[in-house]
Amino acid sequence: MNIKSISAIKSYRIERYSDLEAGEILRHVPILENGTQDPFRTEFFLGSTMLQTNRGPVTINFELKAVNLKDAFAVWGEALADKLREIEDQQVRAKILNGAGLNPSAVKKQ
Repeated sequence: MNIKSISAIKSYRIERYSDLEAGEILRHVPILENGTQDPFRTEFFLGSTMLQTNRGPVTINFELKAVNLKDAFAVWGEALADKLREIEDQQVRAKILNGAGLNPSAVKKQ
């Protein structure tokens, strides 16, 4: 078994911000091996929420195009809406292809 070791030089400190209702923002801050912020790599933001489905809770993660925390809060709602549209498009596409007797994973998106 080949187990890969975690890389100290590619690591991030993750800060979580939440309103305890709609979801959260994850701020990924690049760090050096000693734990201080790496000034040569850029931080990035991800959004996350949990949706209740008839099959139970599902976590949805999505990219936030933001350069700072204020921007991340501002774009969170629209980024979630975009991700949900993407998921819905994938489901519709899979139903159409399955109905035609095709394997959705075997058909490349153009």
